[in-house]
Amino acid sequence: MSWTLDHLVVSAENLDEGRKFVENALGVPMQQGGKHALMGTHNMLLDLGEFYLEVIATDPSAPAPNRPRWFDLDNFNGAPKLTHWAASCSDLKIETDAFPKDCGEITDFERGDLRWRVALSKTGRNPFDDLAPLMIEWQGAARVPPRLIDQSIRLKTLQIQSPDVAELAAAMGEFKEVDYHVAGQHGLTAVFETKDGARALS
Repeated sequence: MSWTLDHLVVSAENLDEGRKFVENALGVPMQQGGKHALMGTHNMLLDLGEFYLEVIATDPSAPAPNRPRWFDLDNFNGAPKLTHWAASCSDLKIETDAFPKDCGEITDFERGDLRWRVALSKTGRNPFDDLAPLMIEWQGAARVPPRLIDQSIRLKTLQIQSPDVAELAAAMGEFKEVDYHVAGQHGLTAVFETKDGARALS
């Protein structure tokens, strides 16, 4: 297995609410992202050095897709929250074929000079009760982080907690930034280093 942490995902009912949630928590402005026509979603972005943070929401100006939206956004409601993470690899087919659960259909995306492939769940929910990452293979040289403004925010740790998180850990392997935590509560918490000290999102 050769997975690398790629980015974190905050889900929101609308993009502006998600932006305010992150900016209030971390104290820095987000940048405009773009639209995902295939999914009927749009996003905003924040640089994390090696990684980035994405706020994503249903795009009200886009037609509904003919499949469930990624990140289970069709069923998301309530206040913005950290709901998902993404991991990248060099060969998505090899990695998903070896994965112990069905990862979905490999689907190609592009926006401007960015090109990537994603394993899209048929239900909108990822394996392991939606705690497995969105699985990505970037194609070509273009990547998201180099084009974002460095706001001096760095990810210290991503904690993934669940009663059976050990199964996910065995399937994904270790990441220096990820802490798999056995707990009764199911969810994600990210801790960041900022100019004003440690801040958290969950």
